[in-house]
Amino acid sequence: MAPKALLLIVALPLAMGRLLRPTELSFTDVRHGREATAMDMRPDVVAKLFSTVEEQWVDGEAAALQRGSHEAFADAAMQNSCMKVAKAVVDGADGKRERVNEYMEAVCGQDLLSPATKEMCHRFSHDVALAMRGDESFNREELDLSGFCQSFLSGAVATAAAAKKAELDLEADKQAKAAEAEALAERKAAYERSLKEAELQQAKAQKTAEEAQLKEAEATKAAQEEAAREEAQAQKKAAEEAALKKAREAKVLKTASTRQAEQSRSRPSNATAARPSNATSTRPSNVAVEKQVVNVSDVVAYLDRAADESEEKPMILRFSSALTPVPGNWSVEQKHPQAVNGSRA
Repeated sequence: MAPKALLLIVALPLAMGRLLRPTELSFTDVRHGREATAMDMRPDVVAKLFSTVEEQWVDGEAAALQRGSHEAFADAAMQNSCMKVAKAVVDGADGKRERVNEYMEAVCGQDLLSPATKEMCHRFSHDVALAMRGDESFNREELDLSGFCQSFLSGAVATAAAAKKAELDLEADKQAKAAEAEALAERKAAYERSLKEAELQQAKAQKTAEEAQLKEAEATKAAQEEAAREEAQAQKKAAEEAALKKAREAKVLKTASTRQAEQSRSRPSNATAARPSNATSTRPSNVAVEKQVVNVSDVVAYLDRAADESEEKPMILRFSSALTPVPGNWSVEQKHPQAVNGSRA
């Protein structure tokens, strides 16, 4: 039992004892033979105190029932409290049984008491009156109320405590179920939050993967486009170089053919003048001198090397021998641009 409850059980009977003493009568009241009545002992205040102490008795017994065991000091405190309340009632009635009934009827009839407390109050009053004897002096001086209190606490108070325990057990069960439901709801909410968080994380990871794939695809596409551009440029450059090479070959071939034609036209007359008049030709006179075949690729390659060595300066190709236009008889002369232009003109 809590210390505060024990303190109330001990202190409240003392307060009730002081209130249950009859109010002192004035000389006029005594002269007219008026005795103190139940209303002189403040039944409303006593009823409130009785309600409080009765609640402490019931709560203490209910707590013992919940624990499954009684505490000796708590039981002794309740027993002592009960005896003090009962003694105060008897002394307040001056040991007279009828006064106990009259006064406790006024106390137990107060509107501030609950129906259960009123029933407990009447039971207390009835049992106290039964414990009293017809001898008022004996009731005041020698009446042993321990048996009454033991019977009252183990009877009416224990019954009320059992009912209170049932209420407490029901309330505790409701609270336990409510706590369990709350815990279940919290676990469910936590589970749903974890699922939602997992979904968010999964969506985030998927989005990151998709972005990475998109970037990789863009990078691959850019690389492919760059490779395609480079290949196109290389093909274009190769085509341009091939066209340029072909043009050079054609030009060189044309130049070589022109020079060879010119030399072929001039060679027969020179040969006839040098040959004796009686010499007989082994060939027909109208047969031209055998043309020398010019390898155009060798000419173009020679021109390319000459161009590289001359750092792209103007140059003129001269043949040492028109009859044998082979690379060994070619030479490149560096000329001033004006001289070259003049020679070309």
